[in-house]
Amino acid sequence: GILNGLTLLIDRGYNRVLIQTDNLEKVQVIQEKIANESNSALVRRIHHLLRHFNHWQIGHISREDN
Repeated sequence: GILNGLTLLIDRGYNRVLIQTDNLEKVQVIQEKIANESNSALVRRIHHLLRHFNHWQIGHISREDN
């Protein structure tokens, strides 16, 4: 879902994005500074898309608060 959402935002010309997910592991993996060393092609692709934004932020939100 994150990958598709980022693609859609880029296509629509947005330059800032706030990502919220209830999956803490995803947040931690995406926040890693060295994306190119990730074993996940999906994470590398997300990092590539995030470079299109002037500002991006990702955060964890619990299922109860979601």
